[in-house]
Amino acid sequence: KVRLIGADDDLRPIYQDVDSLKYDAVMCPKCGYAALNRYFNFVMSSQAKAIKENISLNFKYEDDDSPVYTYDDAITRHKMALACTVVKRGKSSEKAYTCLKLGWLCRGKRELLMKSEVTLKEEIAKLMDEETECLENAFEGFKDAFGKEEFPMCGMDMNTMMYLLAELAFKTGNIDDAKLYVSKVLTARDAQTRIKNKAHDLKERIQGNA
Repeated sequence: KVRLIGADDDLRPIYQDVDSLKYDAVMCPKCGYAALNRYFNFVMSSQAKAIKENISLNFKYEDDDSPVYTYDDAITRHKMALACTVVKRGKSSEKAYTCLKLGWLCRGKRELLMKSEVTLKEEIAKLMDEETECLENAFEGFKDAFGKEEFPMCGMDMNTMMYLLAELAFKTGNIDDAKLYVSKVLTARDAQTRIKNKAHDLKERIQGNA
């Protein structure tokens, strides 16, 4: 059983021994259709047609028979999930959530490499850049979805999403947006105490960065 032991500032869950985030993307080895677990079964006929025409025709599954499911395996499947989401014209929130998960996986792999006895500076730097790009795309996607889609969104209520937007804005250098969203969380009467506490911590980090 996987045990949750904490979370990063951007709500990435941290588990003991095994990073279960790696297993959230499901991919069909025959047609190449991939999606996060929460979206996998929800495909309209027009979306299936688009995936067959744009993904399946060129898809070739390569099974290396490795007994270990690596971060590279997980990142590949999540990238396939993102490609399928774009092809099927999925909601902005789905694309954003997939980008967020990709960013978290890049961070997980980077943290693993940093524990290695062999220093891989170039690969670590590349993963940092890729994580930042994923978080930027997640921020833009969630920001677009915020005014268009209904809540709960990706399992989050409005205040949790506003906090996540604030944190992603801060991480990607969008300080004005970070200030805007964090202030909305702090003034929301129905925000959970846990989220308000995180918002207070973020506000202090924003002020310290000024």
